[in-house]
Amino acid sequence: MRLSKAQAVEGLPAVQARELMKAFRTSPKPVMVAAEVLDVDDAIAEEVLSRFVEAGYLEITDRDADGDNWWFTTVRGNALAAASFSKPITRATATRNLEGLLDRVRAYNADRTKPYSITHVTVFGSYLDESQDRLGDLDVAIEVVRRLPHDEFTQRRDALTAAADRYFGSYVERLLYPLRQLVLYLRDRKSTISITSEDISQLTDRMSVVYDIKTDKEAEQPHEGATVEPLA
Repeated sequence: MRLSKAQAVEGLPAVQARELMKAFRTSPKPVMVAAEVLDVDDAIAEEVLSRFVEAGYLEITDRDADGDNWWFTTVRGNALAAASFSKPITRATATRNLEGLLDRVRAYNADRTKPYSITHVTVFGSYLDESQDRLGDLDVAIEVVRRLPHDEFTQRRDALTAAADRYFGSYVERLLYPLRQLVLYLRDRKSTISITSEDISQLTDRMSVVYDIKTDKEAEQPHEGATVEPLA
């Protein structure tokens, strides 16, 4: 998703709306979090959150012991959280970016030292509208799985982390490092490539699968029943 800083989203400046969605993206949170992000009181924050629920960016997922709502982003909300404010790109640039991304997917899947596999790459969004030459981000959804059974997967993942020879601030950061490095590798420092692992069928019915690992003869195929790994 690409936005202009001059835009408004449900009555909020686009930059502030993106920050609000970022705050609710990782886990359900109470109204006080929105109040802090928006620098308003709880009553106003709840009104704002209700608008974002009605617009499909948030959903109420739980209530605490006091009966207060907790909110969490939807697929649409996550897209807003990842929105870019950079300039539009041409279709030719987006096509080059896609071709480069697919080359990196094939290279990663062919590497017998990697713990994960990218099983599918699906393009969605403005790229599929051939009448548009000036596009927003290249929007792609990927499915990532643990390539090997648990013990072998853990060995490869830990070997990759050890080879990085870097300090990790927490055990979770250490565990997630290989997955985060995979996403960085696929994006290749290009801010115009937007990658998600979410079920985009909840967001749009216009999509195109551009890579399937089963047709890639060079790839190390994942084991049967491989565990799907959501992106961190």
